Amino acid sequence: MNLAEYLNPERFPLTTRAQYTPESQLKMDYFNWKGGQKHLEEGGTLDEQGQAIQRELEEKMKYHAACVQELEDQKKPRSPFYLSPEEAARVEKGHREMMEMLERKYGKGYRDG
Repeated sequence: MNLAEYLNPERFPLTTRAQYTPESQLKMDYFNWKGGQKHLEEGGTLDEQGQAIQRELEEKMKYHAACVQELEDQKKPRSPFYLSPEEAARVEKGHREMMEMLERKYGKGYRDG
């Protein structure tokens, strides 16, 4: 699961808040999950809503570390020549289309000589 999926309020309606920054959401989820765990370990109970929230947080915690890393990676300065995976795919597609057009126009071996 990537960060965008993690932050999707349709996927996690009980624990995702649109007004939070991604960093705040990740911190809040961990804080709430840890608090729920501690409460249960100390013999506390959760009502139905609390149990549903804790289940949602348990699911989020499976991907929490990877999403924190993704957020950190987004903050790193990038080379001006860096291409995101989406940009790289678009450039590769354009290159492939250009090569196909040239081969149609000049024949398959046009680059050989």
